[in-house]
Amino acid sequence: MENQEIIDKIQSAKSFLEGYRGYGQMVDDAINAMSKIQELIGEPTSENLDEAMDISDSLNQQLSPYRYMVPSLASTLDEVTGWLKEKTGS
Repeated sequence: MENQEIIDKIQSAKSFLEGYRGYGQMVDDAINAMSKIQELIGEPTSENLDEAMDISDSLNQQLSPYRYMVPSLASTLDEVTGWLKEKTGS
């Protein structure tokens, strides 16, 4: 999968979350974290990809109790994490 494909997937997930902004700070934080991941993937240096991986891991932990409520978001985050693992060799 190319960088742009994963960036587009993140954008779709952010768009999905936009409808839930009223549910609290956690949603805003998730959107901001995804924006940061997009930015880092857009400049895919080793350091940026490592930072994106850290953010992705953190998002996965935060999402864990809610995965069943937002399966499409969980699936996208799994794809992003898998892509980052492949790129960073983690």
